[in-house]
Amino acid sequence: MIQQQVYIYSNIVEEKDTTICSTALPFTWNGHVFESAGSVTDTLRTMHNSDSLVTYTLTVDEVDAAIGNVSHVVCYGDATGAAAATVTGGQDPMAYQWKDDGGNSVSTTTQIHDVMAGFYSFSVTDHLGCIASDTLTIRNLHEEIMPSTIAADQSVCEGDTLSRFTGSPASGGDEGVYQWQISS
Repeated sequence: MIQQQVYIYSNIVEEKDTTICSTALPFTWNGHVFESAGSVTDTLRTMHNSDSLVTYTLTVDEVDAAIGNVSHVVCYGDATGAAAATVTGGQDPMAYQWKDDGGNSVSTTTQIHDVMAGFYSFSVTDHLGCIASDTLTIRNLHEEIMPSTIAADQSVCEGDTLSRFTGSPASGGDEGVYQWQISS
């Protein structure tokens, strides 16, 4: 009686998946360079001539932030500025952060409101640690009213307490230069 041993080597199919931030591109994985999301399959031949397939699938997490809906400060010195950021892509949960030009935290939502004129930065970090950011400057639409700079076209903000101003010709008679001052 003759005995024979038979070995059965099955084909193996394996899938490997990973997700990276878009800022990590190009990405090298097991000798393959990925310039974008995609898949590549390696065929591995064993010494027993059975083929095994390994598929590498790369997902790219793209998160983006853009600031819009900006309201500038109408009256000098008021804290009436506002802005909102729109976030696209990314994976929840997200962490939001607004900072002023001094690096102080202003908000941990997608919006800021009741802020003074100045420089602000927004950043979002998603679940995978991918980060997107944007910046803006909220402006004063009217400059501070200084007694020495009052002009005929000077704007006055709603709600301002106005003092009584009087003028007298500083030089040149009735058609000359006027000097304005606050009256008591």
